Amino acid sequence: MNREELLAPARYNIVSEFEKYATGDGRKALIYVDAQNQEQQVTYDELIQAANRTANVLTSNGLKKGDVVLVMVPRMIEAYSDIHWCTKGRTCCNP
Repeated sequence: MNREELLAPARYNIVSEFEKYATGDGRKALIYVDAQNQEQQVTYDELIQAANRTANVLTSNGLKKGDVVLVMVPRMIEAYSDIHWCTKGRTCCNP
């Protein structure tokens, strides 16, 4: 691998990276193991669907591009769909 391959592109959208794997094939996006060693898995499709549900609720309540969102949830798998939505909805997220 050369140095140029390690440089970040001038424009990068992590949402596009997530969405390109949401192809309906069940590819895992996250595997979460809690303190009791219980495992939960989420596919890219499920992550996108959860982010879209969050988006629908927040935008229907007036949230718009550029608004600041403070995500205060325990470190759990649901937090990732909220953070994904904030990125997709172009809001500022402070996890």
